Amino acid sequence: MNNNIKIPIKNIYYMLSYAWNIWNTIDEDNNKKEIFGDEKFDNIYNVMGYILNIFLEKLIKRGFYRGYITLEEDLSVLKGKINFSESIKRNTLNYKKLVCSY
Repeated sequence: MNNNIKIPIKNIYYMLSYAWNIWNTIDEDNNKKEIFGDEKFDNIYNVMGYILNIFLEKLIKRGFYRGYITLEEDLSVLKGKINFSESIKRNTLNYKKLVCSY
């Protein structure tokens, strides 16, 4: 039995791009283009790196999500801003804690 079955890299690429729904991508001029193009790859790692590079470039051009999640907790150490009104309402000073928003 032969365990060294060679699968063409191009076939693996097409299977992955179909599974990830990235068969075609939109370029800067809003034209559909095939991601793979005329590239020749020797192994699957080069294909994955190529796909990662394409989508990272798009993400960087579009910009990263800049939202923050604000948390408010009773802490014994200072972190972020002290919310004095909530600290007094919750009576946390008796327990040597402060309400902090960060």
